Amino acid sequence: MAAKRIAPEERKALIVDAAAHLLDERGFGEITVEMLRDAVGLSKGGLYHYVQSKNDVLVLVCEMAAQQMLEGLDKARAHEGSSRERIEVLVSEHFDLVLRYGGALWAFFGERNRLSPVERDRVLVLERKYLHGMKAMFDEMRAAGELRELDTMILSEAFLGMVNWVARWHRGQTAVSSLRATLLDLFVGGALLGGGDPLRRYPLAPPLGPT
Repeated sequence: MAAKRIAPEERKALIVDAAAHLLDERGFGEITVEMLRDAVGLSKGGLYHYVQSKNDVLVLVCEMAAQQMLEGLDKARAHEGSSRERIEVLVSEHFDLVLRYGGALWAFFGERNRLSPVERDRVLVLERKYLHGMKAMFDEMRAAGELRELDTMILSEAFLGMVNWVARWHRGQTAVSSLRATLLDLFVGGALLGGGDPLRRYPLAPPLGPT
C-alpha cells in the first residue's frame, strides 16, 4: 500500500510544531536545520522547501504563532457575549498559543537583531497588526462604557507583557487551568468597569518604617 501523501499545509504544521519544541528545549543557539529534519522525518529536499536556515526556522514558527493570534483576536471580537466573556476568549486564545509557541516567541525577541530586516518584518508586521487590533477592541469596549478610562495602547501592551511572560517561567509547576484563571482575574479586575477593585481585594501592604 502506498504511503499516505501529506498535504503541504499539514506538513508545514508538523514542521512548525517540531521547530517550536526544539526552540523551547534547546534554544535558538543550539538548534540546527538537521535537528529539525530528523525530528520531522523529511528528506533534505523536502525540508528545504519550507526552511533553508535556522533563521527561517525561527521566523516560520513565530509567523505561524502571530497568524493564529490574529485568528484568536478575531474570535474574541466577534463573540456576542459580555465584555468579560470577550476578554476571556482573548486571554484563553493567547494564553494557549504562548504555551505552545512561547520558546520560539522569546527566541525571536532575543535574536531578532541577527535576522535580516525582511525576516524581522515578516513577524513584526503581524505583531503590530495584532497589537492595534487588540487596541481597537478595547477602544470599542471603552466607548460602550464597559472599560475604565484607561490608555488602551498601554492596556494592550500590558496584556501582551503579562501573558507572554508566562513562557519564561512556567514549566508545568502550576496547573494550566489555575494559571489561566489567575491571569484572567488580574486582567479583568483591573480593566473592566464593574470587574472589581483589585486594590480592595488585594490591599497594598503598609509602608515600611515611619511615614
